[in-house]
Amino acid sequence: MTAPLRLCFVSSHGQLGGAELALETLLGHVPRESIAAIAVLGPGPLLPRLRASGLPATGIGLENRAQLLLAAYALRRLVRRSRPSVVHANGFRAAFVATLALLRLDIPLVWQKHDLAREGRITNWVARRAAVVVGVSRAAVETFAYDPRVQTVVVRNGVSNRDVDRARGRALVAEAVDVQAETRIVGLVGRLHPGKGQLELLEVMPDLRRGGNDTRVVFVGGADPTEPQYEQRVRERVDELELTSCVSFLGHRDDAAVLISGFDVLAVPSVRDPKSGWREGFGLAAVEALQAGTAVVGYASGALPETLGDCATLVREGDTAALAAALADTLTTADPERTERGRRLVREQFSIERAVATLSTVYVEAAAE
Repeated sequence: MTAPLRLCFVSSHGQLGGAELALETLLGHVPRESIAAIAVLGPGPLLPRLRASGLPATGIGLENRAQLLLAAYALRRLVRRSRPSVVHANGFRAAFVATLALLRLDIPLVWQKHDLAREGRITNWVARRAAVVVGVSRAAVETFAYDPRVQTVVVRNGVSNRDVDRARGRALVAEAVDVQAETRIVGLVGRLHPGKGQLELLEVMPDLRRGGNDTRVVFVGGADPTEPQYEQRVRERVDELELTSCVSFLGHRDDAAVLISGFDVLAVPSVRDPKSGWREGFGLAAVEALQAGTAVVGYASGALPETLGDCATLVREGDTAALAAALADTLTTADPERTERGRRLVREQFSIERAVATLSTVYVEAAAE
């Protein structure tokens, strides 16, 4: 951080999705003296985690739309007390609430946009009132390409450098799931939500296990409170396909990155959510897999082709036959050159130091306007 700015960060949710984990990583690398305040909208484990790290985090109740104005009023009071130079809104809900809270206050808003959900008039209204919209990918801000009133910049999420011990990762998987040494592990890391593609992966499992192959699916991620029935649908489909013995649900895990290093393949069969229009705006778990040397197979959905390039095997969204073939091929054929390309991509494009340095410039420019 090159300028003595005071920053107020606002998280859209208290639950731990990719956007929240990316924010947590970012906060761990921003100088403490620059963090004036942090507001977490809604319940969940993010608030106590931030407080445990010694960060000045405040919870603001927001469980439904009826509480939006109350949340904006609470955020406005927090902003007036903490007097930040810039407000950083992490996600659309945070940006919407912050836009209301900052009305008639001379404080610039930086909106970090993580996905492609609910794009339309309200999204455009918020974007035009932000000093800048920071997309975690080009795809995340493509909706504003032809609006001269919206300033955008792409700053990809950063991941922390970590020593990868794949043997330790495999041991952790074996501890969590009863598997044999020869068992092939396909993992999917993400909240239980239709867009994350758990049902897509289940549909190809009978093909992967044909011929007696010992292949197991491990789902890492908790239930999404916005889709309370989805977990039940996934579990019912496991029963219908007679996959109970080879599918495991681990829920949310703080050690997900270590588990990823113990998978043979990370699957990212993400699809567009028909209700919200959500699509992958980055693919944090996939980037962590590249860093760990774990092969990635999924759909060419949202920003995934942009983020992963030729370091992953991506097939047409919804093509389960192609997904099954790609998974089968990847499980049986190692590609060390692709693995090394993936690790190099993470080092060169997705370091947290690079992200913090670029965002620092964004904050300074926003404050100077």
